[in-house]
Amino acid sequence: MSKALKLMLKLASINEDRILARTRKLTAEISRSQESERQLIFYAREYGMRALEAGSRGATAGELADTDAFRLKLQAGSEAQRELIGQLGQQRQQLNEPLAQARMRTLMLEKFLARQRRAEQQKQQIKEGREIEEGVVSRMRVKSPLD
Repeated sequence: MSKALKLMLKLASINEDRILARTRKLTAEISRSQESERQLIFYAREYGMRALEAGSRGATAGELADTDAFRLKLQAGSEAQRELIGQLGQQRQQLNEPLAQARMRTLMLEKFLARQRRAEQQKQQIKEGREIEEGVVSRMRVKSPLD
């Protein structure tokens, strides 16, 4: 088998693994960002409810303004997380085509090398068969009573 083809297969496999690792990393980052967004939404709702409760029990305008300002910051953080999730999703989507190409390249090289390996094995078997046949024929000639 060609050393160059084996090297090409190894490089293609490394490239595929690298792209797959980036895809997995982005997927994990998307999951973490989604969880962060859910928490921010939960806390923003909780602070909204606290503001309503504080208003009903007679909290000062300053306390209500502080609570509402913090709730708005939480909502802004949630929106920023949503944008980040969208960007990460686009990055992951952009990796799909190179990943598919890398997989295809790796599979094609593996199949080609397997065909070459089978062809070499067949050649070796044919060669061994001929050697055995030649050995048998030469023994028959030596032992022949006609000589």
